[in-house]
Amino acid sequence: MAKANPFIPPGKDYGAVDTESRLRALEDFDLEQCHAALEVLGLQATVEKKLRTRIRALEKQAAQCETMQRPKSGCGCPDCGSSLIDVPGDRVARMPHPKYLQVWQLIDAALFDYHEPHQRGDVCNILAPILAPLVKDDIDLAKLQGVGKGA
Repeated sequence: MAKANPFIPPGKDYGAVDTESRLRALEDFDLEQCHAALEVLGLQATVEKKLRTRIRALEKQAAQCETMQRPKSGCGCPDCGSSLIDVPGDRVARMPHPKYLQVWQLIDAALFDYHEPHQRGDVCNILAPILAPLVKDDIDLAKLQGVGKGA
């Protein structure tokens, strides 16, 4: 069964056929409507390009961070890319310094039983850049993860 033409409103026999009308119409399309619109015969190249851009934006918006259980677009944890734990003054998108990442993970582990994932991420993003420079280079942060837990 063919998908309904999303450029034709429900209950009507006609809809947007010119480029300008279709570009306006697709601004409100959801992901399913965008995919259906790509299958419309006689689709203008400009409309197709805009549809593909909208699909990418909707997919990106819908992506969830598995670590923090919130949208990746506003997460900021080390798993999602750029965050507050990047080395200060460094504007190149890259993984943070291993020490910053270790401090971030240590803080996250310490708060695991007490806070929701997004709250832990926010606390880690604030504290890691402050605490990482204070940690000696030769300290093994992995050993500290067991400190303070009931013995």
